[in-house]
Amino acid sequence: MAIRVILEDNRGCSEDDKLLHNIWTHVQLIHEQNKQIMATQQELAAQINQISTQVGKIKDESNATLQKVQELQDVINNQGGVSPELQQAVDNLKAQVQVVDDLVTDAPVIPPIEGENGGTL
Repeated sequence: MAIRVILEDNRGCSEDDKLLHNIWTHVQLIHEQNKQIMATQQELAAQINQISTQVGKIKDESNATLQKVQELQDVINNQGGVSPELQQAVDNLKAQVQVVDDLVTDAPVIPPIEGENGGTL
């Protein structure tokens, strides 16, 4: 309790008490900033998880679309001959699928890192 009184009203206090008050004030400020940083990090983690879920959904939907396009092309190839309109429609669909595929960059190939003893990490 004596420390609290000194911290709240530092008039007539020794230099050590004033220094203690200054340190205490900074500790409280750092604590508040840390709480804000942690809250912000939790918010960012939640947003990243949500985006990851969306990307997974996009991947699944894109794979399903690619599969349907391939199945459609297989049916056309097995029929022997198709109308120019049908072939044009399939070609247009393939072009749109390619546009979507081009929007998402392919994952880079990351070479292994060699360790100090010649092994890879």
